[in-house]
Amino acid sequence: MALPITVFPDRQLAVAPSSSPVQTVSAVRPRSQLKPSLPSRIAVVGNYLPRQCGIATFTTDLCAAITAEYGTARLLALPVNDIEQGYDYPARVRWSLAQDDVKSYQDAAEFLNFNNIDMVCLQHEYGIFGGPAGSHILHLLRGLKMPVVTTLHTVLREPDPNQLMVMEEIAELSDRLIVMSQLSSQFLQEIFKVPGSKIDMVPHGVPDLPFLDPNFYKDRFGVEGKAVLLTFGLLSPNKGIENVIQALPQILSKHSNVAYIVAGATHPHILRHEGDKYRASLQALAREVGVESHVIFHDRFVSPEEMAEFIGAADIYITPYRYEAQVVSGTLAYALGAGKAIISTPYWHAIELLDDRRGALVPFQNPGAIAQKTIDLLDTPAIRHAMRKRAYLFARDMVWKKVAQGYMESFSRVRSDRMENPRVQFSARATPKALDRLPELKLDHVNALTDDTRLGFPVLSIPGARLRRREEKVPKLPRVRPPLDGRPGIGRRPRPRIVGSWNSLSPIRKSWIEGGCWALVRVLPAGSYRVLQSPCRCLRPSRNSGISQFVSRRPRRAKSTIGSQPAIARNV
Repeated sequence: MALPITVFPDRQLAVAPSSSPVQTVSAVRPRSQLKPSLPSRIAVVGNYLPRQCGIATFTTDLCAAITAEYGTARLLALPVNDIEQGYDYPARVRWSLAQDDVKSYQDAAEFLNFNNIDMVCLQHEYGIFGGPAGSHILHLLRGLKMPVVTTLHTVLREPDPNQLMVMEEIAELSDRLIVMSQLSSQFLQEIFKVPGSKIDMVPHGVPDLPFLDPNFYKDRFGVEGKAVLLTFGLLSPNKGIENVIQALPQILSKHSNVAYIVAGATHPHILRHEGDKYRASLQALAREVGVESHVIFHDRFVSPEEMAEFIGAADIYITPYRYEAQVVSGTLAYALGAGKAIISTPYWHAIELLDDRRGALVPFQNPGAIAQKTIDLLDTPAIRHAMRKRAYLFARDMVWKKVAQGYMESFSRVRSDRMENPRVQFSARATPKALDRLPELKLDHVNALTDDTRLGFPVLSIPGARLRRREEKVPKLPRVRPPLDGRPGIGRRPRPRIVGSWNSLSPIRKSWIEGGCWALVRVLPAGSYRVLQSPCRCLRPSRNSGISQFVSRRPRRAKSTIGSQPAIARNV
């Protein structure tokens, strides 16, 4: 799919030709003869249904599309919880992160490394991760051993310092970046200095819906015989729904059979901090302008199946957003994929998708323009249906099946790059940039293995599990190479060795017991030894100099070893 890149001369939108080699889903780059296999163990990090947000819907649909197209045996999801109790996730979710807990991000990286994941696909939105500008996600990315492909749902034209720092490090730690609009790619290159060769353009996925007459679904919502206007999605004040309600009196003066459906629950974050004030204000506004009976609110989170029915029943879909700074709109993409006539304000994603008369643009915060464009489309069904057809045909490259193929192509490029240019997994680029500060010295392992007087002997990971009668043993001496043919003077002259035993430790009294012995000996040919020095009277050489044996005056004597194994005299 070829979309124009938009630039901003004097802060105004204009269409300009592409100047950077941004990869699209259909682009093919020359590669070496080594053909990488597709990854079979993929982990997608991002929100997941039943959490109510657009990223959760996108991640769920993407995982379902990849599984349906490729039958990936191990496709895992790692969502982020914004509430302590979490959500009732399906079996695909194998791990979840606590939004504001840094350690949970580090633990997630260890989990992914331990499970030998081939590829991590991060769904990035600043607001879903903890820390300043969502910086907690960097702790996860720094600890990963496998390649990372990051999908950017928001790319800002004027980021603050924290947002700039986070995006630059995400771009550095990611093998490739996926964007859903050409404008996002332009921002990455011009503002965040990301090379265009590292960016893939994959559009927002949409369900593959049939091109149906809207009357097919209208009876399910009690609007048979009416012209239906629709806005759906999570409610928040920046959606600008009040502008459509203010436009209804003018629309009803020309078409009295119009019904306006507002489908969707209030955004959970808005509901948690402000309550349902925005919906209440919309209902009060409808009563004030006298259109209460023409506005229908469906206050619930819309499932993918219900969403298809709502969109199917609409004659005109309206996105009256109040601000231009939105590079991706999933609801707009869904309406385009269903072949709807669309009226929208000129936010960034709408400018790209509704180009070539695939929709109609109206100014921000202008109820009169919304009313006039709606009347024009209702007055001329031929123009409205032609707009629908152009939108539907354009969106065939946006269905989830092709989006899944685009993601797999991006994954394949990463694996091919790794085969041609292998990377050191733990390099300086993945370490925190704090060279003026030494890491804290940790001696937990030493404390766990010791007490007041001794070094314990652990059994696997259990320190000091059992006490032994004699814990401190003499370390084995290194082997001495014997003479080449057993004759003196041939071969290297061995250096003197110290043999003996350490003082023993009483595990009950936790004190040292004297009586350990040692001797400095020289290794002679044929495996014999000669005592050079020993302060211990209990040790003396055997009369048989050909046998490497020390005889103790104590009742028990050490066994001797003949040959290359040195003898050690012990008091036991």
